[in-house]
Amino acid sequence: MPSTVLLLPFFLIRFGLFALISRSAMKRAAHFAPMVGNAAVAYWVYQATTLGILLCPFFLHIKAYGLGFAWLALCG
Repeated sequence: MPSTVLLLPFFLIRFGLFALISRSAMKRAAHFAPMVGNAAVAYWVYQATTLGILLCPFFLHIKAYGLGFAWLALCG
């Protein structure tokens, strides 16, 4: 089973929940304060690590040992 399934809750919260709250909530969540000095370096490190966290599951697999996608029924 691809581990990208584990990203579904992240995307549902990040986009789905904020969209249900309001359109302006999505804009406020995506807003970053202006960067001064070393903050720009920290911003790019943050972006690189976030990209790594989002890409990593595409290269990993989960062994469910016979459960398949049945565990998703327990989450809902």
